Amino acid sequence: MARVSGNALVGRALKNEAVKAVFTLSGALSGIYDTCVEEGIELIDMRHEQATANAATGYAMACGQPGVTMVTEGPGVVNMAPGITAAWYACAPVIGITTHTPLCYEGKGAIQEFDSRDMYRSITKWIGFCLSTQRVPEYVATAFRRATTGRKGPVLLDFPFEALALDVEE
Repeated sequence: MARVSGNALVGRALKNEAVKAVFTLSGALSGIYDTCVEEGIELIDMRHEQATANAATGYAMACGQPGVTMVTEGPGVVNMAPGITAAWYACAPVIGITTHTPLCYEGKGAIQEFDSRDMYRSITKWIGFCLSTQRVPEYVATAFRRATTGRKGPVLLDFPFEALALDVEE
């Protein structure tokens, strides 16, 4: 059996959800980017994380499909918050994907360490914190379902470094 990384699983899961574009700010997401490119998903690189979320909101409202924004941990996820708030008030289905400090460094003051879950609780419909590489596709599918059912709105999907970097059997 072939082995695949959590990064590749995110890209494939986005393709399974018929994602055509991802709004992002280049950072430590290159593993996901590689798979998105392989799967034909357009990467739209922005200059600020708030702009990525605003663009994803506009995309969702104009196209009627969920918008996807992807940023890194720490300042990236903090800067994305105003755009996600706009999506919340616009009832726009936006999937905010972010990375998280490696779990082995959590609580130790690691560079860019920030727990986004409390900050995003009041401006998202659901927050997924995926600890298992095997469950990456399930979490992505759940994020899309939560964003698009009932009152539409943004969700946050947070992946610790380990969940993205580890390889699992396909």
